[in-house]
Amino acid sequence: MDGKCSHTQEEDDKLEEDEAPINVQDPVQVLSKGPPKKLKSFQDIKKIK
Repeated sequence: MDGKCSHTQEEDDKLEEDEAPINVQDPVQVLSKGPPKKLKSFQDIKKIK
């Protein structure tokens, strides 16, 4: 039980840490969660120009 518990905690930490890079690398997850703020800022800049 101890091994499984510690392993699940490690997986949870890895998932949390991997969320940021995965969102940047995988367009599917980015689209599902919405466009990143950087893309929104680029769109705003184009509108201003």
